[in-house]
Amino acid sequence: MHVNLENAERVIEAARKKAIELKTQMCIAVVDSGANLKAFLRMDDAWVGSIDISIKKATTACFFGMATGALGQLSQPGKPLYGIEHSNDGLITFPGGLPIVDDEGVLVGAIGVSGSTVENDHEVAAAGVAVLGVSLDEGPNTRFSGKALTLAVPVSVIASSSSCDSRWSAAATPCSP
Repeated sequence: MHVNLENAERVIEAARKKAIELKTQMCIAVVDSGANLKAFLRMDDAWVGSIDISIKKATTACFFGMATGALGQLSQPGKPLYGIEHSNDGLITFPGGLPIVDDEGVLVGAIGVSGSTVENDHEVAAAGVAVLGVSLDEGPNTRFSGKALTLAVPVSVIASSSSCDSRWSAAATPCSP
């Protein structure tokens, strides 16, 4: 199951409104559950460099079913995923990317936001996800909020370098950072 265009556009619009409220310009990307770009917005005067970053944040959140900030915590020197940002043609491991899940916990896509501080990027992404009424996130470094996530993408799409995942399966169990 994938996020549909109507919902992707709702996510983008809610995120855009939050960015305006924060008085910042953002690039906002939504990908489907296969990490394919579904919708994108570059606000006027948003940094050109943020185009790629927002898309990679969304892709990263989708590939791993977790907030990019949480992945960043696991990818620091001495942590189990150190160096993972070099996989999958480059991942982004700082806040601003969040998975989008449906009411049943099925991953249907992800949002990635870039253009301001990582705190603002995260806040704008969270506002986008919240419009669907589904958010497993409690902060930029939180994964799943204790709820299991069912993946709607083939296991082969997900990188298998995590030591805390017991080799991802169709129903991934949260791991603690």
